Amino acid sequence: MTMTPAVATSSPAEIPAQPTPFTPTFTRDMLVVHQAFRREFRLLPQLVRATPTADLARARVVADHLDVITELLHHHHGGEDRLLWPQLLARVGQESAPSCC
Repeated sequence: MTMTPAVATSSPAEIPAQPTPFTPTFTRDMLVVHQAFRREFRLLPQLVRATPTADLARARVVADHLDVITELLHHHHGGEDRLLWPQLLARVGQESAPSCC
């Protein structure tokens, strides 16, 4: 059986609504996104600690940043659930699937 590669290295022009095991997943961009999330979540505790208790304006900026980062992370994981995990599970079969999914 010949399979079309399911991993690509450039950004998609359009993501299909219903991916198949043969739909390319653009993993290069995932490396950049994961690095950015790790950096932001590593820096956030320092931002919180550096905010003076009485500086409500700064606290709002930091809180808004945390909201944006967590919303982006939620959206990112939704994309992985929709586009990446079905392809991985199709390749390895349910016997190798994580027990959580």
